[in-house]
Amino acid sequence: MAEPAPAVGSKILVRKLRPDGSTSFTWTATLVEATEEAIHLHAPFNVDRVDLGFAVFERGDLFEETYPLHHHYNVFRVSSPAGALKGWYCNVATPPWWQDGELRYVDLVLDLWRAPDGAIHLLDEDELAALVDAGGLTPELQAAAEVGWRELQQVAKHRLR
Repeated sequence: MAEPAPAVGSKILVRKLRPDGSTSFTWTATLVEATEEAIHLHAPFNVDRVDLGFAVFERGDLFEETYPLHHHYNVFRVSSPAGALKGWYCNVATPPWWQDGELRYVDLVLDLWRAPDGAIHLLDEDELAALVDAGGLTPELQAAAEVGWRELQQVAKHRLR
């Protein structure tokens, strides 16, 4: 039986897992909504500064996180503390699940950035290829990554505004 979502407004821990099941990163977020289609969270960025070359994230930036329950990706709308849109950071990932009061998902390596002007950056394709070559991804997760990658690119082109 699936674990129920915590109450709206609850502080929860998000646990991003690697394909081998180990923890990659955790952060605290506030549950905004949990429906049959998606889980929506708000989280302040909790690292001082990350410069990706095409975008800079700074402590206090707001991440409005959407985790579709029936798709292999998630989407984070990123804004400055003053509310200026920076863009959307998107991860190819398993659908999320609740476990021990945490929201968990497996990151499937591929990422995508969509800037407010519509420019799209496809990220980490070489990292995924290396993981597959090393046998670090099950056939099921590799198939999920391929489906999620195709879906996410369409979402980025047509639905992120």
